[in-house]
Amino acid sequence: VRVDIALALLAGYRAIVPLSAERVHLLADLLPIVQLDFALSEVEYFEAVTHSPANADVAYHTFLLGHADWFISLAGQGLLKALHAAA
Repeated sequence: VRVDIALALLAGYRAIVPLSAERVHLLADLLPIVQLDFALSEVEYFEAVTHSPANADVAYHTFLLGHADWFISLAGQGLLKALHAAA
């Protein structure tokens, strides 16, 4: 993951809409949860709407489990720490 791009995105957003340090900390804290919510919606979409168990399996293993693992990895923790530091 490109932490520099994530920080540039945050800086660009802050240039338009001021974000307090408290809000940036909240953003960093919620990011893994938001990803989990998105992953669950993908699993549901592929299972219930497209009736594609294969795609639902990819969404479950890659988006849900894979990204959950990533957020607790050194790289994932590095991103979250960088976001907190940018507050």
